[in-house]
Amino acid sequence: KLGGEVFNGVKHGWRNAIAQLKVANPEVKFNLQGTGMLREVVDGQIIVPEKYKDMELDELEADPMDSEAEDEDEQEEENQEGREEGHGESDG
Repeated sequence: KLGGEVFNGVKHGWRNAIAQLKVANPEVKFNLQGTGMLREVVDGQIIVPEKYKDMELDELEADPMDSEAEDEDEQEEENQEGREEGHGESDG
């Protein structure tokens, strides 16, 4: 039970860190492909440490909710661009 709670805490921290980076850098489009909360950077490469290689792939990949959030961000950006160009606004 404790292991699951720790894992969920790490997962929350991962999501929170990504959310903060997106808010702090709204002009940057982050590519989360190939990233994950159990991966680390070694010699400029994102790797899965040996101690996590036996874990299920689902746990190693970036959270699917993060991908959904990216899709929502892209849609919002497209909507914002349309508003800036005058699309979707009433002339009346």
